[in-house]
Order: sequence, then structure tokens, then C-alpha cells
Amino acid sequence: MNHTMLSKDTRPIQTIFIGDDYQRRHDVGQYGVTKISAVDETGEMAYVPWFEVWRGDALYARVNSAFVGEVYYQEGLELGRK
Repeated sequence: MNHTMLSKDTRPIQTIFIGDDYQRRHDVGQYGVTKISAVDETGEMAYVPWFEVWRGDALYARVNSAFVGEVYYQEGLELGRK
């Protein structure tokens, strides 16, 4: 089984769904969101993945990946891959 670190995945993220109810979400192209990226933050004895939601050059929100139910990627777009 292959495991991929969120922060090392080069595919652009389109949508993240927050929580189990899927009522809260962030979408690229909606409400000024221009980018969603995954980053690693130092946690207790390990790195913890977080999602950063951007509006232009401004960081709008940060979401701990433990609270994200699903991640959708932008179809057909892969950064850094040919």
C-alpha cells in the first residue's frame, strides 16, 4: 500500500470538506479562494498536516487535516509533472 504525504503531493487541490457532515467546505474559485495548499506543522513528536486556504496573497484560513473529511483535486492538472 502506498501512502502519500499531503504536503508532498503536487496535485492542485480544488475542494476540502470539513467535518463529517460535509456542510462546511472551501472551494477554489468560490468566495475569493484562489488556492488551497497542504503544509506540515511541527506537532508533538511528529509533523501534523494542515490545509491553508488563500485569497490572493492573503492567508484566509487554516484547517487541521484531522477535521477534513475529503479532499478533491483539480482534474487533469498536475504541477511539476509531465
